[in-house]
Amino acid sequence: MNDEKRNTPVSDTSTKVMLNAAFLSEIKEDNVQFKLLIASTADALRVDAVIRPRMFAELLSNLRDAIETYFALEEFYGYIEHSKAVNPQVSTRAQKLRDQHQTLYLELNGLIEETERLVYHEVPHGRSMPELIAGFFNFYEAFQSHEEEEMELVMRLSNEEIGVGD
Repeated sequence: MNDEKRNTPVSDTSTKVMLNAAFLSEIKEDNVQFKLLIASTADALRVDAVIRPRMFAELLSNLRDAIETYFALEEFYGYIEHSKAVNPQVSTRAQKLRDQHQTLYLELNGLIEETERLVYHEVPHGRSMPELIAGFFNFYEAFQSHEEEEMELVMRLSNEEIGVGD
């Protein structure tokens, strides 16, 4: 049996991730409400650095619900799985960007959980509100960077399709 396994050709059954540039771009353009929500949350925190934990948790919870929908749309319509990658570099980058959705979502969810523990006095030595707000801005910066990378990849793919840069 071991000889059979050694002589049997191994096929690459792993799937590769590609972008559907048109759909991903459209999702980003159509989600004005989400962009306004995340920007207004950041603006509110810049103005009101003395926000109460309960209000902060509420703001972040609303944002979490919106980002969950936003990422789900992107993953369902903007990313495509293929058995073969036409462009391995793009595939690797698309996989990294898609994986960041979970990382960003979990980071935001962790901030909410920490804030709720503060609200209910569950953790005597947790992060303070200023530290949690700083954590939000770290998340926000990572999210903006993620969005820029996705748009750069969309533009690259769009340019390749129409032959720009040849």
